[in-house]
Parts: sequence; C-alpha cells; structure tokens
Amino acid sequence: MGAKTKNDDFCSMVDYTQMAIAMAGGTAALAKWITSEGQPITTQAISQWLLVPPSRVLLVEQATGGQITRHRLRPDVFGV
Repeated sequence: MGAKTKNDDFCSMVDYTQMAIAMAGGTAALAKWITSEGQPITTQAISQWLLVPPSRVLLVEQATGGQITRHRLRPDVFGV
C-alpha cells in the first residue's frame, strides 16, 4: 500500500461533492434548498462545482442531513 497523496484527497473531495449533490436530490433540488436558506444560488453554479466552496459547505452538510460532513467535503478547510 502506498502513502496517501494530495491528489487522493482531492479525488475524495470531488467524490463527496458529487455524493452530496445526489443525496440532496440533484443540482436543482440543492439550489432550491440553499436558496430557501437565504443564500441564493443557481443550478448552473452548483453544476460547475468540483469542490463545494467553503462558504457553502455547512449548507451542503445540512442539506444531506449530516450524512456528508464538512470534514469529508473539505478536509483542507475543516480538518479530518
């Protein structure tokens, strides 16, 4: 087994981003939910995410019911 690399971390964050979007019901549902929380965003903006922007991580965590945590979405910002 090799050591974990920064590229592995990036790939994991991308995977968790996609899982979170799917869990929230897709880009349109997630955009609608985030907007209802007072943080307007478009479906198109979410569809461009490789990683969840740090300013949106807590909302995405909430949208998944806490199943995808901030630590999984952005360990570079929130730690592991």
